[in-house]
Amino acid sequence: MRLEQKYFLNILTSFFLLLFISCSQLKNKNIKSFDDDYFASLVAQSTAQKKSILNILEIQNPLLYRQIQNDSKDSLLLGFWGQSLNFDSGAKKKILEDQIISDLQGKFGVKNDNMIVHAGITHTYGYLFSVLQTPYGYKRKRWIAPTLNYAFSFSKKELSPESLEGGLLSNITYFTGMIAFKNSNDQKALGGLKNVSKTVLDFNYNKLEKVV
Repeated sequence: MRLEQKYFLNILTSFFLLLFISCSQLKNKNIKSFDDDYFASLVAQSTAQKKSILNILEIQNPLLYRQIQNDSKDSLLLGFWGQSLNFDSGAKKKILEDQIISDLQGKFGVKNDNMIVHAGITHTYGYLFSVLQTPYGYKRKRWIAPTLNYAFSFSKKELSPESLEGGLLSNITYFTGMIAFKNSNDQKALGGLKNVSKTVLDFNYNKLEKVV
């Protein structure tokens, strides 16, 4: 991968900041967020039963479990991301409990100290199971709120944990990569991902106006 990909995480963060600023001005007032309690309850079950969050998901949410399972089989996927800290500088607390991030990374064959973690796994699947309350809400808000899918007219919620096709990590990696990467070879490399929704693949990225 080109050096440009080392900056993917920073570009991704900037992308979402700009997106939410612009989408906050949408005139449709009927958009409602999904309930945070559902994901919090999954974490609570995992803790109370002393079971992996993956074991809980396999029973409680087979769709999301399959997303993680299928994404974990793609050897190219993790290479598009760097590392990040499992720590919120504003709240001064860990974003994810050690066992949760360890379970998720382990599924992808990643093992570390649970503090310097894989950015892609953490910022997608990990954020779903963060119980850290921040001034901006829970970390999962960007994925479970309908704003992102509404903004880009993804009617089947392809950029969410509810997508029926592809996986959250694969879909987000491809979608944001096609926007962030300027080099054609980097964009071409995204085509090697195996678990991306057809709708995300077929999206007309050329129609997006990029503001620098």
